Amino acid sequence: MNVQLLLRPGTTCAPLLAEARALAVPVVVEAEMADAVANAVAAGAERVVVAGGDGTVHHAARALLQRPPDGRPPLGIVPLGTANDLATAIGLPRDPVQALHAALEAEPLWVDVGRCNGEAFVNGLSAGLGAVATRKASPDLKSALGAVAYLLRGLAELGNLQVHRSHITAGSATQRVDLALLSICNSGRIGGTDLVPAASLEDGALDLFAVVDIDPAEPGSLLAALQEFASGEAAAAKHLWRYRAARFRIEPLGVPFETINLDGEPYRFEGTLTVDVWPKALPLLRV
Repeated sequence: MNVQLLLRPGTTCAPLLAEARALAVPVVVEAEMADAVANAVAAGAERVVVAGGDGTVHHAARALLQRPPDGRPPLGIVPLGTANDLATAIGLPRDPVQALHAALEAEPLWVDVGRCNGEAFVNGLSAGLGAVATRKASPDLKSALGAVAYLLRGLAELGNLQVHRSHITAGSATQRVDLALLSICNSGRIGGTDLVPAASLEDGALDLFAVVDIDPAEPGSLLAALQEFASGEAAAAKHLWRYRAARFRIEPLGVPFETINLDGEPYRFEGTLTVDVWPKALPLLRV
């Protein structure tokens, strides 16, 4: 089987590289995942395995999605990032060597992909406090604490909490809300947290999770809402809004979101966001 293992420069994992050599799996180090994927496909790769975090996986998946369906080799993941949300959500081993073997042995499954104004994401979209925490968490903190770094950074940003008045249309429902935190999940796991455990990569839908109508002068109410969610009382939480649909529309009525994260990678969009699902778009190697 023609398999290539793709890494970005600076990615280090001696056991993984040793196992790849033992299995005669070519290792390609390339800064641009789009170039690495294009070269792998041109070389006839039957499987493309990416070692890295959610951002690296994001760019590799986007490169595959540029190709016609019959020209998309299955994507495997060796999780080496901070949160490794997608790899965790699909049940991949955390051990890099075991994850490599899973990528070589698993059967591909065609999974859904999300799109925000046409830009693809595999795992999820985040905006508001969560996106700020991801952007501002330092590399040293992420290296030391993993996904906990996002939680600590989010707590540090509570004093600067912004809300974004918006119209959200989900299916046939439209609601005006002040958004403090917005996530639209494909896998259900974002920032190291299982926001929507029932979410599925195969259901033809996306799951919206939002913290709404928080007074910026009382950021503690956001923590209270999240604590209520964590304790399993989310159905009664007046500041939590959840909805499952194939398409969402978020129209800003005031200050727009500064940054929208797609799979943890920052993007900027002007005006209204249209988020929809692209069913069965990506062949993914999962256990």
